[in-house]
Amino acid sequence: MLKFIKTLNFLIMGTVLMGLAACGSGDITVAGGGIGGTGVISTGEVTALGSIWVNDVKFETSGANLYIDDALAGKGDAIVKGKLSPGRIVRVEGTLNEDGTGIAQDVFYTSTLIGPVDAVDSVDVADPEKVRIQLLGQTVMVDAQSRLEGMGGEGAAGLTPGNFVEISGYFNSKGEIQASFVNKMADEAPVNAMFQVAGRVSGFNANGRTFRITALSVDFSHAHMAGFLAGEPTNGMYVFVRGQIDAGGTMIATSVEPYGRLGENNAKKLHIKGIAGDFVQDNRFYLEGYEIETTPETGFAGGVREDLLPGLKIIVQGAFVDGIIVADKIIMF
Repeated sequence: MLKFIKTLNFLIMGTVLMGLAACGSGDITVAGGGIGGTGVISTGEVTALGSIWVNDVKFETSGANLYIDDALAGKGDAIVKGKLSPGRIVRVEGTLNEDGTGIAQDVFYTSTLIGPVDAVDSVDVADPEKVRIQLLGQTVMVDAQSRLEGMGGEGAAGLTPGNFVEISGYFNSKGEIQASFVNKMADEAPVNAMFQVAGRVSGFNANGRTFRITALSVDFSHAHMAGFLAGEPTNGMYVFVRGQIDAGGTMIATSVEPYGRLGENNAKKLHIKGIAGDFVQDNRFYLEGYEIETTPETGFAGGVREDLLPGLKIIVQGAFVDGIIVADKIIMF
């Protein structure tokens, strides 16, 4: 789920440029290597490689650092193309050019789930590509839009209990994960394999040092905790957990961190793809823990304001204002 690392140079640059932006037009202009542009954080699935395409924007990656599971995997086009696949959900930090293309400075990827399959069920007998997978207490929905790797000719329906898989996906309004990418890594989990799960905290028990992510019980009594303002998670917060499963089906966490696909920096233009969640007001709704606000100036593509309902896949373009993402434009699918 997921922690994104900021480099020192980027933090320094962002601080200086925020001050410059306050004196100018309001755009954040990044001057790096003689190239200027509007600073952006864009998060969504990879749709093409050779550079990297995210949210309909082509980002050049010749100078981009790639981080996988918080660790630097390398730099440049060959690394990005060799380590990523279409369907994986990434976060790109960089700049937007006036022609609509972008330049990536950092690309981050962490799997939504890694673990053993518990069950695979058909959703629609008329559509064999629609499959429901259960693992680590989570429900994963797979359809024709999900990219598959390591499946062979049977697709996701050919998965069997015990198969070791990686999932990248979006959280829908039901708490399920809509898979954009499913990778069968092995027929069974390696001995002492470390599992990963991202999701929303419920049933937090400070005394018992446990909480739940949907149907999964998590014991965090010996976990490394990092990034929480209050020192530990709270109900409703999205978190990312690594650990192993004990004989009773509880995840014994080795680490627990906040999960936020936009990371910690809110000083940029934002593009975030996801599935619209519940509305808290007529003009406010949630998307993976982020509160999104529409205004009379918000533009809509692919539909009108009345079409925006929970469960709809969208791209929100906007910026943080007092902790809320104010949408300039919403693209519907």
